[in-house]
Amino acid sequence: MEEVRQNMLYFLFFGKIGYNYADRYLASFTVRYDGSSRFGVNNRFATFPSFSLGWRLSEESFFKNNIRFISDLKLRYGWGQTGNQEIGDNAAYGLYEALYASDIAAGVNSGTAYDITGNDTGSLPSGYRRVQLSNPDLRWETATQNNFGLDFGLFDQKVTGSFDYFIKKDQRYFNITSGYCLSGGRRQTIRKWSQYG
Repeated sequence: MEEVRQNMLYFLFFGKIGYNYADRYLASFTVRYDGSSRFGVNNRFATFPSFSLGWRLSEESFFKNNIRFISDLKLRYGWGQTGNQEIGDNAAYGLYEALYASDIAAGVNSGTAYDITGNDTGSLPSGYRRVQLSNPDLRWETATQNNFGLDFGLFDQKVTGSFDYFIKKDQRYFNITSGYCLSGGRRQTIRKWSQYG
């Protein structure tokens, strides 16, 4: 059996900008630009932005002077997209194989070797069969998440904690191909689902 080596290339650009006004109003913006050789030539690159906003109510004068036992109170909101490239290195490419063996006992001859001379002996020349269609449109899986949060500190930070609630929606693209498609076409299935927590 031959060993099949798989290689892939991956790179990204990353940038982030942050803003803080008097430790009360907080914001940040991040953008990623990722590239992976695992995807089809039409979708090798994708942009994944995100941002977050924060408001520290405990630094506001109306709060600071009236509710002293709460030493820290911050509301947060974040939105962002992330990409997933965990698929096979060759998922976007057309693949072929030479299959010399076949299951004659089961009445199935799926082998690619053929006795052209009719001698029923010796080395048989072999063709190839397609086991995977190419998909130049195979793309990144994208997850979009909204996060709502609250951070608090009580009694000069003797007690601290956080609450978070998120909504996450995934959009997955699967490379469903077969060498036995009569039309020779390419199919792509899109599945979406949501998570809450």
